Amino acid sequence: MGILVAWDNDNKSVLRITYEESWNWKDHRITQDVINTLLSTVDHPVDLVIEIHESEPARITSCAVNEVTQCVHKNWSGKVVVVSPNSQLAERVLAATPALVAR
Repeated sequence: MGILVAWDNDNKSVLRITYEESWNWKDHRITQDVINTLLSTVDHPVDLVIEIHESEPARITSCAVNEVTQCVHKNWSGKVVVVSPNSQLAERVLAATPALVAR
């Protein structure tokens, strides 16, 4: 799969979503289900770390990130960190994703 989802720490308080160089919309839809399933296994707020790569246009990646932030389980804290090797790509994703704020 072109998108990896895993707990980022032993406390299960951070969930990392990594968009690899090659992903498609089917991967993205499966990822949303995986995120919600993992969030349903805990009873505390969970932050998201979304790691993106330069392989996809920022417009497509920002749509994917926006969908993730709209469809997550009630245990999502509302906090997201976007990690990108390219600050311009991250800025474009943040600009196109109203639910996120750059810091």
